[in-house]
Parts: sequence; structure tokens; C-alpha cells
Amino acid sequence: MFGAMYKTTAYQKDIKKMTLPINVKKLIVLTFLSLNDIIKGFDLVAAEFDDDDDNENLLNYFEKTWIGEPKRRGKILVKI
Repeated sequence: MFGAMYKTTAYQKDIKKMTLPINVKKLIVLTFLSLNDIIKGFDLVAAEFDDDDDNENLLNYFEKTWIGEPKRRGKILVKI
């Protein structure tokens, strides 16, 4: 009976509501990494976000604003 609760839509929505603030805090913690580890850390944190439009927009904004965009030669411009 308890196992069936995990499969309910309401329970899954509650889990998503709890994981978003935790994942956003993980983005904030990236500031404590060395410059060489920021991109790798961002990729690891981004992989933990659910695949929906709101999360994708947040990750795109964060990457564009704080990580930098890939440039023509494949280098990343890291903002300091």
C-alpha cells in the first residue's frame, strides 16, 4: 500500500517542488569552485534538473549570464 503512494501524480509533483530549490542552491554553490571546475560542475548540476521548459530556461539563463557562451572556436568565455 505504501509503495503505491510513490506512483501517484500528487506525490511526484511534491517531489519536483522539493528538488527545484535544492538544485538552485547547487547552482549558487558553483561560486566556490575553482575556475577550471566551474563548467564541469555546472554540467553535473544541470543534469540533475528535470527536463521541462521552465528548468531549461533557468539553466540557459544561468549559463549565458554566469558561465559564458561557447564562442566560434569552441572556447568558453568565462566571466570573472
